[in-house]
Amino acid sequence: MDVWGITLAVLRRWFVALPVLLVTAAGVYLVGPRVAPEYVVRATWMLVPGSTPVESRVDGPNPYGNISGAAGAVEVVLSSPQTRQQLGESGLIATYQITAESRATIIHMTLRATSAEVGIRTGEALHDLAVEELSSRQSGAGVRPEVQYGLVSLSQPAVIEVVTNDRTQVRALVAAGGLVAAVVLAALVDGVILKLRGRRAARPAALDDSPEPGSTTTQPETGPTGRETEVPDGDPDDAEPHGEQASRNGTSPP
Repeated sequence: MDVWGITLAVLRRWFVALPVLLVTAAGVYLVGPRVAPEYVVRATWMLVPGSTPVESRVDGPNPYGNISGAAGAVEVVLSSPQTRQQLGESGLIATYQITAESRATIIHMTLRATSAEVGIRTGEALHDLAVEELSSRQSGAGVRPEVQYGLVSLSQPAVIEVVTNDRTQVRALVAAGGLVAAVVLAALVDGVILKLRGRRAARPAALDDSPEPGSTTTQPETGPTGRETEVPDGDPDDAEPHGEQASRNGTSPP
């Protein structure tokens, strides 16, 4: 069935498509407010050197090598599956993004959450994990606290954007699904009705061609010569026998 045929089917069976479209419109209206918006939370941190000059320390070298290496290590640790699993088990967001600027000491954290409070708490937990990573690794290498690299917050975790695109997408999906369902249902009903009408129209024609129940077919009468005998209108008993008619004509019967 082509597009024009489908259009005609929907127009003919509008009483089938219309209720489906009405239900779809109600679904689009009701589903919108139920889709919660997403909150984009962002935070920025920066690694800083210790308060004591490096030249005055008497302990071993820093395990991170330099402060840029420390930023890269923090990015790897916070993005690891173990850290994500730990946060997920604590009821926080495990889908976040940690990015350390190249050849710099600045680290960015971005995440999306359906709850602004949970998103902010996740950012704070990531900051605490980064501080713990720096302290434990440097202390394990024998670096004194006053010489260790530290982490300061340039911007605290906060909501920077509210995303409502998902609500529009859900409404569009519901509308598209309802429209397709209305067209398909109307086309199916139209096809069934047309098929039933075709069968009903073919049934009387077949009955006209077949003999009626209880009737018999009368074979034409034939004479002695094998030819059909014409019986004039009226009583069949009034017809002359074949022999008498031949004698009147002066011929002998065969």
